[in-house]
Amino acid sequence: MGEVCHSVFVTEILAEFRNRGLNLTQLAQSRAAQGGLTLDDSGALQHFAKAMADQLQGWIPNPQHRAQVQGKIAAVQAELSALKACTTPNPPLHRDSMYMTWFYSLTLERTILGTIEKNIAAVDKWWRAQPEDATMSTYRLATCFGVPLGKITSSQNEHLLLILKVAVTLTSWLSNLLKTTRNMTSIVSALALCKHQIGILASLSPLTLSSSINIFFAYRILQTRMMMLYVQHRPHANGKLVAILRGATCTRHLYGTTLLAHQQFSRSFFEPNAVYLRFTCIAKHQPLFYIGSTKDHTLGREHTRYRKFKQVSSGQFVLSELAIRFWSHSNNFFWWSPVPLYIRRANHWALEHALIQLWQPKLNYPFISQFFIPRKGIISKIPHPNTRQFEIASLWRKRRYKSTGKALRNILNSPLFQNRVRMWTLLQDLGSNTRRRFEQTQYIRSSAFSLEGCYALRRLGVHLPETHQKLALQAIDGAIHFRNGKTIGRVRPFRAPWMLSRQLDSHIRQILRLWYFGIQHTAVPCHEPSFRPIYVKHPSLMEAICNHKEAIQNWSDEITPICTCSTLRKFPSARAFPNLNCEHWVLDGLAQIAGGSLNSKIFPNKKELQRLFLEAFHQWTKLNAIPCPTDEWILQQFSPILADHSRRVTNHITAATTRQLQEQFANCIFHNEDKRASSLRIFCPCQYFQCIDKTFLDSAIFARFPENPSDSLHITMQH
Repeated sequence: MGEVCHSVFVTEILAEFRNRGLNLTQLAQSRAAQGGLTLDDSGALQHFAKAMADQLQGWIPNPQHRAQVQGKIAAVQAELSALKACTTPNPPLHRDSMYMTWFYSLTLERTILGTIEKNIAAVDKWWRAQPEDATMSTYRLATCFGVPLGKITSSQNEHLLLILKVAVTLTSWLSNLLKTTRNMTSIVSALALCKHQIGILASLSPLTLSSSINIFFAYRILQTRMMMLYVQHRPHANGKLVAILRGATCTRHLYGTTLLAHQQFSRSFFEPNAVYLRFTCIAKHQPLFYIGSTKDHTLGREHTRYRKFKQVSSGQFVLSELAIRFWSHSNNFFWWSPVPLYIRRANHWALEHALIQLWQPKLNYPFISQFFIPRKGIISKIPHPNTRQFEIASLWRKRRYKSTGKALRNILNSPLFQNRVRMWTLLQDLGSNTRRRFEQTQYIRSSAFSLEGCYALRRLGVHLPETHQKLALQAIDGAIHFRNGKTIGRVRPFRAPWMLSRQLDSHIRQILRLWYFGIQHTAVPCHEPSFRPIYVKHPSLMEAICNHKEAIQNWSDEITPICTCSTLRKFPSARAFPNLNCEHWVLDGLAQIAGGSLNSKIFPNKKELQRLFLEAFHQWTKLNAIPCPTDEWILQQFSPILADHSRRVTNHITAATTRQLQEQFANCIFHNEDKRASSLRIFCPCQYFQCIDKTFLDSAIFARFPENPSDSLHITMQH
């Protein structure tokens, strides 16, 4: 009863605070941060209320049975502590350890806490063996990383800075070891210790944003430096990634052993107009690196990317690149670290796309689509599994093959396309709404540029961002029209009529490829059409024969229905409608021919299929800007497919069958049974009219509208 009195008293005080306009959530979060805790809003409020209750307990009136209640609470707390001691899988560290057990109070998953404890235990053995002069003061470390001195007093920041101190000391020790030692056993054991510290930094990085962003920046910089040391000296590391890291701007200060060397290493992370690389030390993911650029500094882009990552991880419907969804799916965002490759580049965006073409990083689009498709999927899977099919790289890859045409080879050997940065700068200027767009438009229309170069630019312009794509394509299409070239658009598939021929896909692809590669020298350069067929569905029996809608429309125009019971009485299954007392008949029992299988599809006749195939071929050649063959050549290639289809269509319904059925039951109403779409019924029009009349004109359910519906709609739109 005493605990209830305390809760009611504290609740009334909190209500009074809210009535006076105080922000209790912010106050509770501030109180929790002072205590070194990272809690959500509800947990912070509970912690704040408990602190108030403990403070007010001295002068709140005690209940009569306070001693008994306190004894029961103590017993329950002791029982709960014993239960936790039995169920805890990982025992806490020793009290003499530098980290103590502070991270157990953090709001993290148990698996993450177990990983932190394992890594801390491994690093702590090395740390306790270091001499006292190998460390530095916390205030000096905070000043080096720009952390305000007022933030050091927090208990959580104190522990985070202590971990940072260990990481800086370990990095200096590891740099000295790698420069002076050639013993591979010592190097491998030191790199294993380095990976434990990387795991600590990656696990605790999300907590560094709660108090000071400078601590977040320090964690990311230090993790990047340790990852670079690990990847460059680890045996069997990815050779392509090692070569890229050796050319980074901060590599010259990588092996420094002083705090000044670390400051010089960190300087390039805060330079604007940078092109950066995100990589990981995980062995199986080392080939999966990411190239990006930013107008701001590299760590500022890392901060904004983490905010987008949290939105994706929480299941929000946001627009994000596939790389962020990959990190969210793998739950290892902080195991990738950014490192600036180029800084202070005015053309950083063009340089980024040039490097993507050159290195083809697997986490950049479109290469990430080869192996990662989100489950909830916003995009569809690209049908081509080979990297040669990706347009952004296939232009340069085709230069290696003997089958490459002379026109395309001349384009790729031109000075513009040899300098990728210049080419992407040209595309960026064409997509901007500035004076540079006007100047570059004049350039691509001048004699210094060719029509084939315009076609190549248009193919690459499709991969521009949406902010630049529309204007760039308009300028390129204008240059193509100025040079009297063929207008090209998006690649279109072949819309063919569906037939029962075996291996229909492969036969149609063979016909399309046979024609295209025969006239490839006259086709538009750098624009290969799509050979993927898309089939047009044929109507089913129910779709082709049901005429109830037309009949209802005719009856609304005051056309009298005609009785056809004399025709229906000839069949044994015809009967009077069971639910109506009328003399008109209905014919049912036709569910077998109206089923939802392939047998109910109505295929056109031979001439109609030939006409549909000719129209599809003409449309495909027109949309893909290639010459069209003669009708005789198309029908000659189509004849084996049509012959195979004719042999297999004997047991299927055709247009002639439906026409005979409609002639035999002239003026009858064809409609399916209610809630059974595959059950066909043939009604006498008079009976169907009575059913409609009793359903929709029942005065007990529906009321007649006295005014004209069009007049009422007009009045409603005016208001």
